[in-house]
Amino acid sequence: MDQLYDLLNLSCIITTGLLSERPILKKALRNNDDLIYIHKVIPNESLKQFLGRIYNNETVYDMDCSLYAQLCSLVLDHKWPIDGGEIKLYICRGKTGKIFFQKKSQNIGYIRPTNIDTWKYLIEAYTDSKGQWVYQINNKYLGLTSDGPKLLSLKEWHDRIVNGLKKYIDSPIPKQNQPEIHGMIKQYYDNNAFSEWGFFDELTITPKEKI
Repeated sequence: MDQLYDLLNLSCIITTGLLSERPILKKALRNNDDLIYIHKVIPNESLKQFLGRIYNNETVYDMDCSLYAQLCSLVLDHKWPIDGGEIKLYICRGKTGKIFFQKKSQNIGYIRPTNIDTWKYLIEAYTDSKGQWVYQINNKYLGLTSDGPKLLSLKEWHDRIVNGLKKYIDSPIPKQNQPEIHGMIKQYYDNNAFSEWGFFDELTITPKEKI
């Protein structure tokens, strides 16, 4: 699939820092009421050309995994406005997150622990190893990492995220800055609570797929 090859070879990465300062958001028109960002696409402009224009032909396009999954969805679901038009990108939290779940492709979802109590502590932690927004392609999941785009199985995503979580647990910084959260996550980790993860494609406690 040429489109998938192109998406995997985009120079997109996840970096640290404020997401709002990334060109993909900073150069967009913003809906005043919601965290919805609007871009104009030029006729006959591909996603790669669009990103090159937005990022002034920089060598990398920094964004987060949710924005990358949305861009992938526009291409793979044949909704990219190749004749020119408008695209909307959503920040996946709060009211805007609920709007996004109503409008998104059924192939977009989030990989996270299936245990909701474990998840509640994890989302409060100062770490990127909480979960992963992805676009499902059969039994694989396309997503963005600090190493660039990856197409991995659910088990491979799980292993990658949990390895990052282990680094968080072993680091003295979160232990000092978030002692209660860090302590609970370490306890969950030691009790093997992060062994079962799932792919959630809607606002539900039931995963579409799980390991």
